[in-house]
Parts: sequence; C-alpha cells; structure tokens
Amino acid sequence: MADRGRNPTVVIADDDALIRSVLRATLEGEGFRVVEVGDGSAVTSAVASCAPDLLILDVRMPGSSLAQTFAEVRAGATDLPILLLSGQPEVPLEASSPQTRYLSKPVPLTQLRSTVTDLISRTTRP
Repeated sequence: MADRGRNPTVVIADDDALIRSVLRATLEGEGFRVVEVGDGSAVTSAVASCAPDLLILDVRMPGSSLAQTFAEVRAGATDLPILLLSGQPEVPLEASSPQTRYLSKPVPLTQLRSTVTDLISRTTRP
C-alpha cells in the first residue's frame, strides 16, 4: 500500500478538534502526511480519496457507528492498518484483527509514534 518514494499518509478521524490537532502536529513532526475528518460519515470517502497508509479512528463519533464505519472501510481497503482510539477502557471487537490496534485516550505521544510506525511498517515490508 505505501509507496517508499513518499511520506506515508494517515487519516485521523476524531470528532474532537483538539485531539485531531495534537495528533496532526505529532505525526507531521515525524514526516507523515495527515488528512483529518471530524465525523464518522466522512471516514470512508476520506480513505477512498487519499488511499492512506493508516487510519486512526475514534471509537465514538457522530455520523456513523464504529461497526458500520469499520465494515465500510474494510470493504474498500482490506489491508489498511487501523488504530482505534477511545477514552473508554474496553477494547472493541474490531480491534481483534492483526491489522488493528487499540489505544486508550489520552495516548502518550511516544506510544502513538511507535504504534503508528509499527502498523505502517507491517504493510510496507517487501
């Protein structure tokens, strides 16, 4: 999925603008290209239009349920790594896939960086 000749692209889907801003600044500082969406109903079209290397998805957002969003994304991008974020301690069932990880908010930025790098590197190995 990822092209070694360009910076990896990450879609950040979270309804909290401050969280999106912090995640964007952190990831852009690491050289990632970032696309933001603030509503669950916009996730699938963002993924389709920019073909990201990773999707960071808030578990609870307006516009679409996690199960619906996850199914729609997986239907069009079966190998896309997804990092689920939530302020709730429970791990969603969708996080059981090897292509998916789950982190609780607030996420330590060092843990975010290492998880993002690991998920993307799994899909860019020859």
